[in-house]
Amino acid sequence: MSQQTSIPLHVLPLGAGNSTIAMQERVISLTDAYVDAWENNNYQTVRNLASQFYGMGADILNKIELLTYVSSRERKLADYEDAQLSKTMKALAADNSPEAEEKKKAMLENFKSSLGEAEGQAAYDSMLDGTHPIFDLAITNSKVTDQETDFLGEVYVNMLTNAVSCDYIGYLRTGKELDSEQAIREEDTKLISELSGSLQDIHDAAYEALYNALKNDKPAEEMRALAKSYQEKLQGMFGISGAIMGPYLALISNGANGNASTSNYQEALKLSEIANRCTILYAYASYVRVALSDRSYNRWLSNEQRRTDKRAYSSGIPTGAKTSIQDLTSMGNNIADGTLVQVEGVVTSIEIKDDPAAPKFSTFVTLKDVQTNSTVLLRAHMFGLEDNGVAVGSYMRMNGFVRRNESWLAQDQTGLDFDRVPLNELAKTNWLDDVVERMRDYYPLYQDGMNTFFTLN
Repeated sequence: MSQQTSIPLHVLPLGAGNSTIAMQERVISLTDAYVDAWENNNYQTVRNLASQFYGMGADILNKIELLTYVSSRERKLADYEDAQLSKTMKALAADNSPEAEEKKKAMLENFKSSLGEAEGQAAYDSMLDGTHPIFDLAITNSKVTDQETDFLGEVYVNMLTNAVSCDYIGYLRTGKELDSEQAIREEDTKLISELSGSLQDIHDAAYEALYNALKNDKPAEEMRALAKSYQEKLQGMFGISGAIMGPYLALISNGANGNASTSNYQEALKLSEIANRCTILYAYASYVRVALSDRSYNRWLSNEQRRTDKRAYSSGIPTGAKTSIQDLTSMGNNIADGTLVQVEGVVTSIEIKDDPAAPKFSTFVTLKDVQTNSTVLLRAHMFGLEDNGVAVGSYMRMNGFVRRNESWLAQDQTGLDFDRVPLNELAKTNWLDDVVERMRDYYPLYQDGMNTFFTLN
């Protein structure tokens, strides 16, 4: 009995309306709407666009799977036809019978009539010796389809990453507009903490499972199912996180009647950081899933598996020695100049100034300890942190190098230069860093490479 496959006609990759160009036009239109909404602070629209990005991602994956199915069937048929044609031409070339010579003469005349004397002769010769491009038609057509699905695969990951960003940021921004004078309750902070823990558990389990599956050369079907399962576990968490985080940040921002504690800020930062890390994970799971939906996934999977051979399941991101702003800035402290330290606090001012002389510039941030009111000046040389989302009211944890006696510091003042994450180097030996490095075009975990995390404000 022959096999039959039922496919809705409207999803077939046929006609102008279903072409890759038409799909790309829809992608561009949707992305333009997103950019416009963001630039105009229309966060409700940003939030509403999430479903459209998810839908676009689903459409693209369907198209990739269908192109893969159709091209695979076409390749089998074309390979057979090419082999038969090659066999026929070889037999004709070797046949010196009067009937064969007559056929060859007619073929030559037909080529010359269609292509001209010289090109016709060349086409005839290549047909008989098996070098004519027609013998490579199956390979040529497959390469064209592979290029198309590779392109669509990148767009697919972009669409889904945009979707979860819209979910998280859209809900966070609209929720942060909450106008309330009530204080943060203990159960509010507990909810934030539990959500962070849930995301952390998914994050850790997913990366470990994906790494082990690659390390142990799991079959493509198992890998694809694994990636899909973590896509599904994560997808609904972003909107929930944003919806809870927004009002929580609003209550912190109004000072909660002056009683906001460091622990409130720290819990908000913890959820913010793990939401960002899970966005990278979601992008990678989507990347794995779509790559394994392609006809030529074998080479990709082999390369991905080899990435675990010389890379440890780890991250080499440097972490400074934890210290308080008060200890760092107190007179007579024994923290040596150039030491990498980690501090956290609330941003109370941010400005860009020439440093040390135009046209060089730096972003200067004043970070305040909530409990002691101690402050420290931070410098991001040649980078505009406001473009990355840092604002007055953000709670930040940063890793930086101790600086003294610099032109941008007052006499006897201690400041910090932001550490920058060397992902290119770390990715060579650490698998987790390799994933973050390769996914940065979809979502940069370390904005401008700064070794810092912060809450939006």
